[in-house]
Amino acid sequence: MTKADLIAALATKYFIVRTPVLQSTEGDLNWYTAKVYDKIDEALREGNISFWVQNDGISGETAYWSPAEPKPAPTTTFVGELEDYIGSKITAGVIEGGFITYINESNEIAYGIAIVDQAGTLVEKKVFLDKDSGGNLQHRVVP
Repeated sequence: MTKADLIAALATKYFIVRTPVLQSTEGDLNWYTAKVYDKIDEALREGNISFWVQNDGISGETAYWSPAEPKPAPTTTFVGELEDYIGSKITAGVIEGGFITYINESNEIAYGIAIVDQAGTLVEKKVFLDKDSGGNLQHRVVP
């Protein structure tokens, strides 16, 4: 949604929408407020709507209608990557389950146990997890 789209959406919700006023700029984000008025019987109720616009006026412009600054994308931690990786292996049927017994976040390595189905029998396998040269998680069975 662009800034123009957001203002048009506000115009469908409110009786009057005043021209937004730039309040501040933080990096590529501009914070605006716009006075809006609801018509209730013969009276107008005044309010303020705040919104943020990223890349204002240029390609990739995106408007966020929120009472606060858009939250930054969550940072991915090594632990979060491990959880996603193990979950994807369970979903894909590669393993039945697993758990991590040791994590070194600074070196991005971990040891754990993978539970695999071998001909109908659940077997625990020791695994070492680290990242390949492309930065992707990989696992190796430890003898």
